[in-house]
Amino acid sequence: WKREYGVSYAYGTSTAVLSALIFRAVGGTVSVSGGVASLTGGLAALHAGAIMFYGIRLNLFLLYREMFVKRTKASIENIEKKATQGETNRIASRTPFILSCAYLYYGLCAPLFVTAQLGLVKPLAQWADTTLKVLIGTTWFGFVLGALGDFQKSITKAIKGETHLVTGGIYSLFRHPNYTGEQIAWTANCLAGLVGAVVAEGAVKKLSLVG
Repeated sequence: WKREYGVSYAYGTSTAVLSALIFRAVGGTVSVSGGVASLTGGLAALHAGAIMFYGIRLNLFLLYREMFVKRTKASIENIEKKATQGETNRIASRTPFILSCAYLYYGLCAPLFVTAQLGLVKPLAQWADTTLKVLIGTTWFGFVLGALGDFQKSITKAIKGETHLVTGGIYSLFRHPNYTGEQIAWTANCLAGLVGAVVAEGAVKKLSLVG
């Protein structure tokens, strides 16, 4: 098991699996009828679906790069070589890194636990419903932007060479669509969790007053 995988495949897998579990817990399903896709599970499922899409897409992209991009393969081998130099106890040396990554990946998915509870808040205030739709939609936008950027860059470099500077298409609008997309998506994801927390707290207080 290579060290670099802790911040690559582990990143994509943990976010994909955790979001998939939440997607299932809120009753999320996707069905297609008459060429039209429909989603059950409401905003919580849509939110979890965005993170699940990100994790799966990331792993597929990483696998492609490791298998077909020579520079990436060389970089992974170089990281592994440097990481093992002078290492005496692999478990002891790796544990702090693994734990810190685990907390990071949990934190990225933490907002999903909040929005998953919103199904219990009925009816959802109009401002909260609209705000959450915008934020979850923005999360999707950011992740799709990053995916499109990686796709265009991979295709272009496969045709014109690894050292070719990509400046056309989506790169004419965003210098780094991958980084920009992730910043947009994770910020919106966090804000969706904060809005959900405010709504949930208000519902709890209301129930307490009624009780």
